[in-house]
Amino acid sequence: MKRVLVSLLFILIGIYLTLSFFDSSDYMLEKKFWYLKKDFISLANDPKSSPEQEFKALARRYDELITENPDTALGGQIILQKGLVYSLMKDYQSARAAFEKILKLYTDDEALNAETLFQIGKTYEAEGNVPQAVKMYQTAQEKYPTTLTGIKMPLYTANYYERENKGAQAQQAYAKAVDFYQHIYEQYPQSRIGYMALGFQATSYLTQENWEQSLDVLERLLLDFPRMHKASDPQGPVLIKTINQVAIERLQDTDRAVRIYKKFIDQYPQHPFKLGLDKLIDKLKSLGAKEQESAS
Repeated sequence: MKRVLVSLLFILIGIYLTLSFFDSSDYMLEKKFWYLKKDFISLANDPKSSPEQEFKALARRYDELITENPDTALGGQIILQKGLVYSLMKDYQSARAAFEKILKLYTDDEALNAETLFQIGKTYEAEGNVPQAVKMYQTAQEKYPTTLTGIKMPLYTANYYERENKGAQAQQAYAKAVDFYQHIYEQYPQSRIGYMALGFQATSYLTQENWEQSLDVLERLLLDFPRMHKASDPQGPVLIKTINQVAIERLQDTDRAVRIYKKFIDQYPQHPFKLGLDKLIDKLKSLGAKEQESAS
């Protein structure tokens, strides 16, 4: 159940940051880059069965693309992909050399730099160098806290410590993550970044099976961001389902779920969720009545 809850929240906060790197005048370059990325994905799906020559050939093709288009806005992304090819080959030194080139050449691209630092950390992680990996993750967080990569670093770091069986450090990291996300939420209220921060904070609590605190944050996610929830948005039902699982299954408090949904309807009577929540409230009340009958 813990994994289910955490995965649900990752779906909820999976607000994908789509960056527009492409210019219509670079159509042929875009097309070449797309095909290279397609080949990369093919290798990444089964790297062990791919000959080393295929990786090297793909890396050379990225080099050729940069040589042919030295001034393209896609340069950083092309180099990043090249570095990922080396990571797949487990040639982490060459991967870091490519990533560090990005940090030198594309200093103004915060999202790209945050992702690059994360990938450098991943190379150290693959080598078992925990301190260096964490250092890169913390740098990405501190320098670029409001990028998609930067904002996920506190939770990722805590998860990493946990995977490495470093319990005490993991607990400290989770506590820091909760504080970090609260700070971001307060700094950027009623914004997409604030919404993401609350989502990561809820996930931090869920990962630790801290049900009361996680439900408090889930309630804020629902009530504080009505515009984020649309009838056609699959993230809304995921949030509702997660609230139900925490309140009803974990805390055995059906009334709490009902109160949360009533509060939402009272505050936003014209919201597209109203009809569905009305039906859910009736269902939960019926469930609660049956539970009381069974108890008596």
